[in-house]
Amino acid sequence: MPKKVCVILGAGASHDVHDSGSVVKGIEWRPPLARDLFAIEEHPRYREILSNYPGADVLTQQLAPQCKFGTFNVETELRRLSEHTNFQVRQHYKQIPPYLRDLIWYSTNNYTASPSCYEQLAIKLLADEPHEVLFLVLNYDDLLEKALYRFDSSLTFNSMKNYVADGRNAKVVKLHGC
Repeated sequence: MPKKVCVILGAGASHDVHDSGSVVKGIEWRPPLARDLFAIEEHPRYREILSNYPGADVLTQQLAPQCKFGTFNVETELRRLSEHTNFQVRQHYKQIPPYLRDLIWYSTNNYTASPSCYEQLAIKLLADEPHEVLFLVLNYDDLLEKALYRFDSSLTFNSMKNYVADGRNAKVVKLHGC
């Protein structure tokens, strides 16, 4: 009977997904940490995505300076904007989720040819020392799913039921979705 293990992947895991075994396609698309999401001055390529969402762009003018401070909590600030007393601020806020979705999609697909650290983890846990693994993922990207599929093409994630299908030696639970 294989060992069981739970691996928790949180903030920073995707940010550091590249290792020497893969090629960086675009360093400017390194998966962002929460503090980077609105730091447009430090990440000028984000402007390409942000320009598609004028409301998010307006609010970024307020969020970007806050990114420079270590006490900035993006979740708290976004919640505050979503519940703002001003109708126009709430309307602008509605464009932040699609901006974030596109930013995560671009970074996931344009940073590296292979999520090598996740692939190394898959080899270690699923081949070298076989385990039944539950991956508890706190990130929004699908880099882990790509790595698992690259390791074993039977590990597809094209429907919700695939994430926790019976009989799989690798199950993925994403607390925030994808």
